[in-house]
Amino acid sequence: MPFPVVSVTNRNEHAHEKIRVLYNPVDVEKYSNGSPARIRAELSSKYGLNVENCQVIGHVALIQKSKKQDIVLEVIKRLKSEGMRVVGLFAGETRESDFLEELKVNACKMGIEETCDFLGAGVTSLIS
Repeated sequence: MPFPVVSVTNRNEHAHEKIRVLYNPVDVEKYSNGSPARIRAELSSKYGLNVENCQVIGHVALIQKSKKQDIVLEVIKRLKSEGMRVVGLFAGETRESDFLEELKVNACKMGIEETCDFLGAGVTSLIS
């Protein structure tokens, strides 16, 4: 479903002609049946992650700088510092291995390495 255009500035009455809706290239219907209880159980059994009684922040994308996984690490650090139980899961193919290593080093420096896991590309069974 496209996001509605709320308003166009008065300075350029033709601005709406430059706006294009870009639809999500992911077939969201394919992944809409994931049961949270089943996903938590699979994360525990398959990956050995303790995700009970905590917020799970998932980031599904290629591991590369343009996908901003570093910002998600900052969010996890902040939430943890505010007393929240948080787990960060990063799923996706690594395109920039140096960046993946940088993310892991930064997670250690932030003290969140125990609450972040990089799962790789083969996790579609979790969400389908």
